Amino acid sequence: MQSTQSYSVGRQCSSGQLAGKPAVAQTSLQGSLAHWLWEAYFSSMKAIALATLQIINDRIYPYAARSYEQWNDPSVVKWSSVNSPLFLPLIPPRSPGFTAVVLTYDRVESLFRVITEISKVPSLSKLLVVWNNQNKSPPEESFWPKISVPLKVVRTTENKLSNRFFPYDEIETEAVLAIDDDIIMLTSDELQFGYEVWREFPDRLVGYPGRLHLWDHEMSKWKYESEWTNEVSMVLTGAAFYHKYFNYLYTYKMPGDIKNWVDAHMNCEDIAMNFLVANVTSKAPIKGSSEPLPGQQGGSRSRTGECISNILVTPRKKFKCPECTAIDGLSLDQTHMVERLKSWCKPAATESQARSECINKFASVFGMMPLKVVEHRADPVLYKDDFPEKLKSFPNIGSL
Repeated sequence: MQSTQSYSVGRQCSSGQLAGKPAVAQTSLQGSLAHWLWEAYFSSMKAIALATLQIINDRIYPYAARSYEQWNDPSVVKWSSVNSPLFLPLIPPRSPGFTAVVLTYDRVESLFRVITEISKVPSLSKLLVVWNNQNKSPPEESFWPKISVPLKVVRTTENKLSNRFFPYDEIETEAVLAIDDDIIMLTSDELQFGYEVWREFPDRLVGYPGRLHLWDHEMSKWKYESEWTNEVSMVLTGAAFYHKYFNYLYTYKMPGDIKNWVDAHMNCEDIAMNFLVANVTSKAPIKGSSEPLPGQQGGSRSRTGECISNILVTPRKKFKCPECTAIDGLSLDQTHMVERLKSWCKPAATESQARSECINKFASVFGMMPLKVVEHRADPVLYKDDFPEKLKSFPNIGSL
């Protein structure tokens, strides 16, 4: 049994962020950049030779030349070796599994339950806890659950929702499961099945509760819709699989001021990620489900036998909570997203308005509406068929 902790701080400043910083901070960052340039291009004959050959290659083949950022921005150079999911093989290899990233603030008991449940998933490779509370230290190592995969704890310098999508060095797998510290209703079968679905669609978000954006003709603007319907254009990243490449895009390539806006309002990082992925891929998310939505009667089959009619992975009744109570969440800000604080309850009117505002803000920054509306769902083979449970690959889907 292995359970290890390493504490580090996510570094979220690049050379492009020098403007507006104190003189001491600018000097430190400039010094770090100068040291990196020396190590990358001038520290040895090998580095000089490789840099020279790359310059010659850029001159001969200008269409494939490196950009200014690819030469001079350490974060861009570091992630240039990470393949975009748009160019991955049709199905990524099964062996690496996925890394679960749990964003938490102060709900230790719930966090430990989530860790214990996720550790039962066969394809889990590593568990990364992002500790978003700067006023309180994480529990001592001896208190953490003992699990069979590496468990790392990263302490952040600021309480930001975007810390969920930072490209941490600890994430070594292609697949990432973003999950909140209070999502304890998902079974290991449901999570494993979600990962299997992602393997067939590695360029998409594969999630659980789905949401929809609609055009309000009376108000002439976009509206956030949380009612259960056949259609979906977003999935909540309180529990969703995606390719780690999108962490890099979210952190360093998010258009306009969206990332800062999300952090300032402590809301809508999931909507921002849905916008980003849809804009890059021109594809809708995948919402996995284990029970038909209203009016649906099954669907077509994918290569591994999943029934594709509305990509969702657990029953919608799991995420209803008739007696929700507000509890301490990822932030002390009481305006923080109701859906996360209340275990994905249908948000109140004021919260729906806030998230509608997010959609209109993001659409304005992107200059268009990238979200795609679909009616798709993935179910396991033999789901709800009258067969013995031992014949089913994922028997524990849909149970409460």
